[in-house]
Order: sequence, then structure tokens, then C-alpha cells
Amino acid sequence: MIARRFNKINIIFILGLTLMLLIGALSFVSNIKLNNYNKMVNHTDDVFVSIYTAFSDFLDIETGMRGYVIVGQSTFLEPFDNGVGHIEIALNDLETLTSDNPVQQMRIGQLKILKDQLIERGREQIRLRQEKGLITASNKVSDGLGKKVMDQVREIIGTMEREEDGIRAKRANSVHTYFKFMTLVIPTSTALALILILFALITLNRHIAKIKEGENIVKRLNATLIQKINELENSNRELETFSYSVSHDLRAPLRTMVGFSSIILEDHKDLPEDIKENLGRIVGASQKMGQLIDGLLDLSRLSRKELLSENVNLSNLVDSILKDLRNSDPKRHVNFEIAKDVVVRGDSRLLQSALYNLLNNAWKFTRNSKEARIGFGFKQIDNQKTYYVEDNGVGFDMAYSNKLFGIFQRLHSPNEYEGTGIGLATVQRIIQKHGGKIWVESQVNKGTVFHFTI
Repeated sequence: MIARRFNKINIIFILGLTLMLLIGALSFVSNIKLNNYNKMVNHTDDVFVSIYTAFSDFLDIETGMRGYVIVGQSTFLEPFDNGVGHIEIALNDLETLTSDNPVQQMRIGQLKILKDQLIERGREQIRLRQEKGLITASNKVSDGLGKKVMDQVREIIGTMEREEDGIRAKRANSVHTYFKFMTLVIPTSTALALILILFALITLNRHIAKIKEGENIVKRLNATLIQKINELENSNRELETFSYSVSHDLRAPLRTMVGFSSIILEDHKDLPEDIKENLGRIVGASQKMGQLIDGLLDLSRLSRKELLSENVNLSNLVDSILKDLRNSDPKRHVNFEIAKDVVVRGDSRLLQSALYNLLNNAWKFTRNSKEARIGFGFKQIDNQKTYYVEDNGVGFDMAYSNKLFGIFQRLHSPNEYEGTGIGLATVQRIIQKHGGKIWVESQVNKGTVFHFTI
């Protein structure tokens, strides 16, 4: 009798444990499936960001050209040149993200054709403004061809957004349906398993206390795990909401400000010069805000970007970046000292971004140095290979070094040195993502050295 009862308890206990194992396996599979669903939703959000980035580049090309034709100031060529430089990358990224959607691929092909038309037309009108003056160039702007191209761009972009909206809604609905199903199955199965286990434990008088204690520990760990999962999901949702808001809700009013200011300048050429100047400042400030938004988006993407591991020749990257900087201002004389064949393991695109920000700072802050010098190399510090970027520029007071890597933290007036205040924060994120650290040494009017490890 006792043996039979003990066998029944063993059977119940084994059934309970088996059910718990099945629940664990089901939970594991569910997490994988939900993660895949979330990746698909995140992928759609990435497509949205690329669409908005491409459209913003189209607007930069058009508004930059119009601004230059109307005002004639070279600063208005910056958004045009930036748009021309970025739009091919944006469209290629969008093409890669939508490689599984032939319809979207066809629309991207149409956008590339319109892009070529818009750039060609923009360069022609800039040439007319430079060679024949405002009236001839303005007449060319008023022919309506640019508006026709931009209307086609808006129509294609709108169609792509609607399709991606439908895809995202479908995927989000799948996530919701599956999550709702699992929230019913797992708790019910868990409850049944607990009942079986508790029934078996009640009959085992000598082991009840120990088993209950272990069960309580498991429950607390599960609760902590669920809490951490919920916190992570909330953080991801907040990040996605932020990225969407920045790329859409904040860009729209900026485009409106630039557009209407340009229209006023175009339609009311007899305005007083001070009013034209103020409208130009509005356009410039809006473009500056757009650059800040782009910087924030790049910074937010770093946390989600998968890190690639490859051999990266830092010396070649530094050499290429400094050549570009020299070409941007060929009148400057700067002595470059670059260590040869410095190779590390890391993500080449991220490391190039970090080096660009560091070298661009060095280039900027040596602007007023009589014998400007910028160096890159490595040395051993505390038995660890440490890389550095140094200059003999204006430097800063180390008492403020704790602010250096914060977002929007600047140690110099924007009237003296241009910048968004996001570059060094991006550098720190990239270095930390590679498992390294970055720090700085500087003296006022003697220069700055950034040290980093990878």
C-alpha cells in the first residue's frame, strides 16, 4: 500500500516536472519566436528611417539649390552638397533593407532616376546663378520642373510609407496575437504543473520545507527575469518611439520652416535686405537643427547596430580622412604624422566614424595655429596597446573634461568653432561598443590628445 502510494506520488511528481520542462521549452521557443517577430518589426522601422533619410536628402538638394539661387550665398550649397553626398548611400541602404520586396525595389529604382534628374537640374541652376545671375537662374527655377520631380518623389515616398505601414501593422498584429496566446497557455500550464508538484510535495513530509524553499527561489528568479524582460522591452519600445518621433515628427516642422522661408524669399524678391537676412537665418537654423537630429539618430542607432569583427587598418582610415579634410580647405598648411600599418579587429564603418569625429575636431581646433600639427599612432600604457589622436590646437581646461563626452556639451562657443556637440558622445559609444575606453589630456593653447583602447 505504501509502495503503491509512493509510486503514485513519484508518477505525479514526474508528471509535474515533465510539464515544467515542457513549459520551459515552450517559453524558450516562444522567446525565440517573439524575438524574430520583434526583429521583423524593427526591420520595418529601419526601412521607415531610411525612407525618411532619403526624402530628407531629396529636400536638402532642392531647398539648398533654391536657397543658393535666391540668396547667392555659398552656405546654401552645404545642404545641396550634403544631400548629393548622402542620397546615394541612403537609397542603397533602403535597397538593401527592402531586398525581399520587389515592388519596393522598383520604386527605389524610380527614386534613383528622379535623384539623377534633380541633381543634374540643381547643378545646372547653380551654374546659371554663378554665371548669369539671379534673374536667369530664378526664371529657370520657376519653370516648374523641379516641383514636378519633387511631386513624383513625394508620391513614391508616400506609397512606400503606406506599404511599410501595412507590413508593420501585420507584423505587429502577429506579435500581439502570439503573445496573447502564450500569456494564456504558459500561466495555465504553469499552474497545472505547480498543482501536481505541490500535491506530490505535500505527501513528502520530510522534504516539504526544502522543496517549498526551492520553489520560492525559482518563483522569485522567474519574477525578476520577467521584470528584466519587461524593462528591456519597454526600453526598446521607448527607443523605437524616440527614433520614429525624431525622424518624422521633428523633421516635418523643420521642412515646413525651410520650405515656407524659401517660398517667401522666392515670391517676394523686393523684400528689404534685413528681412531676407532674417529668413536666411531661419533656413540656416532649421538646417542646423536637422544636423542635430541626424546626430541623435546616429547615436541612437549605435545601441542596436550589430558589431562586425574584421581586420581594420586604422592608418589607412586616418590617411583617407585627413586627405578629405585637406581637400575641403586646400589653403591650410597642416603637418600630418601618421603611424603606418596600425591594424585592429573591429567594425570598419564604426571605427571610421569615430576617427572622423576625432580628426575633424583636431582639424577644427588647429585652425588658428601657426604651425598646425595632427598626429595618429599608438603606444603602450599600463601594458596595454593604446591608440591616440593628438593636435597642437587651442586645447581646453581639464577641469571641464567631465563634460566632454556628454551630448550637446561644448567647451567652446559655436560662434568660434562650429559643431553639434554630439560627435564625441558618438565616439565614446563606438569605443565602448568595441570593449574599449577613451580619455583625454589637454592644455589650453598647447593642444589635446585623445587616448583610446579597442
